[in-house]
Amino acid sequence: MRKMTRAQFLWSTLMVTSALLYRPFRFWANNAWTLAAPEDLFKVVLIELVVAIALLAIVSLVPVKEVIPGILVTALAFYAFNLGNDPSPLAIALLVLVVLALVLLSLRRPISLKTIATITAVVLAGAPALQVVLAHVQQRPTFPIMEFSASEADASEAVEDVVLLVVDGYPMRRIAEDLFDHDGSALTDVLIKAGFTSPEVSWSHNSYTALAIPAMVSLDQVANVDSTVEWRNQKSNYSVARGNNRVVSLLDSAGFDYTHIEGGWNGDVCDEPDQCLRSGIWDEATWKLLDSSVFIGIAESRWGSQEALNTTSTLTHLLQLDVFDDGAHDFVYAHMMLPHFPQVVDEACLVVPVESRGETPADIRAQMTCVDSMLIELVGSLSDSTAVVIAGDHGTETLGQLEKPGEHWTDDEIAERLGAFLAYRLPAGCTAPAAPTNIEAMRALVACATDFAPAAERPKFVVGLSDLYEIDEARLHDISDRLESLP
Repeated sequence: MRKMTRAQFLWSTLMVTSALLYRPFRFWANNAWTLAAPEDLFKVVLIELVVAIALLAIVSLVPVKEVIPGILVTALAFYAFNLGNDPSPLAIALLVLVVLALVLLSLRRPISLKTIATITAVVLAGAPALQVVLAHVQQRPTFPIMEFSASEADASEAVEDVVLLVVDGYPMRRIAEDLFDHDGSALTDVLIKAGFTSPEVSWSHNSYTALAIPAMVSLDQVANVDSTVEWRNQKSNYSVARGNNRVVSLLDSAGFDYTHIEGGWNGDVCDEPDQCLRSGIWDEATWKLLDSSVFIGIAESRWGSQEALNTTSTLTHLLQLDVFDDGAHDFVYAHMMLPHFPQVVDEACLVVPVESRGETPADIRAQMTCVDSMLIELVGSLSDSTAVVIAGDHGTETLGQLEKPGEHWTDDEIAERLGAFLAYRLPAGCTAPAAPTNIEAMRALVACATDFAPAAERPKFVVGLSDLYEIDEARLHDISDRLESLP
């Protein structure tokens, strides 16, 4: 047996304790961040400290080969403590620790305590980095979604560049005014002066982003209302939203270069656009892992949310683009994650303190005002030769309609969720959209930029993800008439 020096003891205490406290930090974030149940937090931390001290004591007294199985069991026990339904990190940790144990046992010379403590800390405390990688790998596969055959078209002379900007969760103007008392006149005035049309009553054909964006860029519904396929995973969106869609196919064949800007929805990934501008390190997968750690409070206080952070990133990318009015054809797709929930910024786009956040109409109104200012800045930077569609993928959900089957939605619930913001600008001579909807606006946009002939059949209006329910168009027309008649 050998005794530890003071330096070894301090080093080992620091490394092993920090490693073993990783899971209690996760527990703290999940269960006691508001200290609503502090006794649970303190109990677990106390147990962790006792185990860490006991482990150090055992290491100092027992030969190394006899300690390795104890370290293995302890590591696996703490890994299993808070993994929930995600066993992949546990499986990898088990494999790593088994391999390390076999390697160490096969060596004939003594292994230093510092080495053991370091290995334990790397495997346990290094788990967040491993999980970040795993989360991104797991989000890459796509779920089944209707595929469209490649389409070809020739460019028209009316349009030089095309822009589609999705403003996630932005309700139609009438709902914004009547339900949230939002004064969008500043944005409306700028849009009208810049040649845009922005209807007070406008619609999305889908109630969820996972189907709404694919439908917009494919110019039609991408899911069969009678389908039994489960859509309750945003991965079904990825392949289509990244460019495997009819709009990109048509514009690419017509000679347009494709720029992809993503502020969420696994924005670290692009397929093969001509230019890919990502959302940055704090993308969706990373933020979701951070959300289950003790550090989420620091991140939320500093950045508000990944939606707020990546919306700013989207706007910055758009404003810095130098593809407009350069004599070449360009198609720019951009997805902005605000004013979608959560409400974390004020009218000036400054992050609101955590304790002041809420879900009141005033909070939602403030975030819409922030987005209005961003859109005003963006519209002022676009050239006159650019055809533009700015569209919401869906509206808000303050009436609790997402918890109900589609057949039980009231007219007001349909109006709030399917009522989505729309503004578009097409050059003179182009045919206006057949209806004030995001898909019809995109059909008109592509038909203006190319010789593409849109389908005569109107896309369906559906709500839901796993159990799609079609909203009768006559009913939607009646809702529109009622909204337009309001003072």
